[in-house]
Amino acid sequence: MSVLLHRLGRFAFRRHWFFIAGWMLTLGVVVTFAVANGGGAISASVTIDGTQAQEVLDDLRTEMPAASGGQGTIVFTTEDNRPLGEGAEAEAIARAASGVSELPYVIEREVPDGGAAQVPEGMTPPDGMEVPEGMTPPEGMELPEGMVLPGMDGPRPLVVDGAPVPGVMVSEDGSVAMLQMQFDKQVDDLPEGTVDEVVTLVEDAVESADLNVLPTDSLKAMHPPIGGGEAIGIGVAAVVLVMTLGSLVAAGLPLLTAVTGVGIGLGGALALSQHITMTSSTPVLALMIGLAVGIDYALFIVNRQRRLIITEGLDAHEATGRAVGTAGSAVVFAGTTVIVALVALTVIGIDFLSTMALVAATTVFFAVLIAVTLLPALLGLVGERIVSRRAREREIGRAH
Repeated sequence: MSVLLHRLGRFAFRRHWFFIAGWMLTLGVVVTFAVANGGGAISASVTIDGTQAQEVLDDLRTEMPAASGGQGTIVFTTEDNRPLGEGAEAEAIARAASGVSELPYVIEREVPDGGAAQVPEGMTPPDGMEVPEGMTPPEGMELPEGMVLPGMDGPRPLVVDGAPVPGVMVSEDGSVAMLQMQFDKQVDDLPEGTVDEVVTLVEDAVESADLNVLPTDSLKAMHPPIGGGEAIGIGVAAVVLVMTLGSLVAAGLPLLTAVTGVGIGLGGALALSQHITMTSSTPVLALMIGLAVGIDYALFIVNRQRRLIITEGLDAHEATGRAVGTAGSAVVFAGTTVIVALVALTVIGIDFLSTMALVAATTVFFAVLIAVTLLPALLGLVGERIVSRRAREREIGRAH
């Protein structure tokens, strides 16, 4: 292994443009496919096969497919907390609910005969308790002491023109209204743009009434939770590497190779996300592990090469071959161990966990491959500049 890696390192050093161009082309192709896929389809739902809860959901999809779809909720408020159960506000909310119910992927809610809720047969309200308008109290049975009929306290249906609006409830003080909708599929399985269409339709319907429209997270598109936090982490790593190695060039190489490995591994997973189910945790785990091992593995080789140049007086070419042959062997062993540990998670048999493990393992694989091929090529591009003149002079001074 050491001899093979030594030769590979020397070859990559000499033919550095060949390896650099090959990896950059690979990264470009992967990123292009990921962008063409819309940046990746991320699912908000987590399924755990074999559990009783999942079996119930699977049975529900088979027996009652209409009831197994996703749900969404939109809350309406105003800046001055004015009542929403009457007037123009109530009419605007009713228009929004009617428009949503007419969409082809929304299941229309039915209202009981007579346009109002009915009190269960055989139950009568206690003395002194008024029955809400539209509710029919039967005779013959008294309610237990303290029991309250539905609709008398707390949230109540929104009533417009004497009829309740399906799917809309109003708070007790009337300052908040809530529209609930049932889809015929899970939110993640709806056509692209469906959620945005629902929210836009509701906003347009209540615009004249000056209402605040607050959709729940289930009506927000899922995106990979990758952003500023990772950029800050890379910045901190850059500062630490510069302080440790004392060279911007030497510090930049581990960062460059780590980002390249993550870009290829994670980008490939996002490009295939239309065919595999990925939760929001999948890209986060792959990114964290990919950056960690990518920087670590490259740092092993770069530091080893620099020490060979400074302490043994080797030229950059020979030092790179020896560094890849020695430190590179440790990198391959460590990376293989991590990959085996991650792949072993698939034995559990949980789909989303298996996907997370395989995507992370793929990212580690590319981190190892890049460390023993792209990194030597970059070292060949940098050449003797990998060690600054000041570092050489400092080492000569120590020797004397």
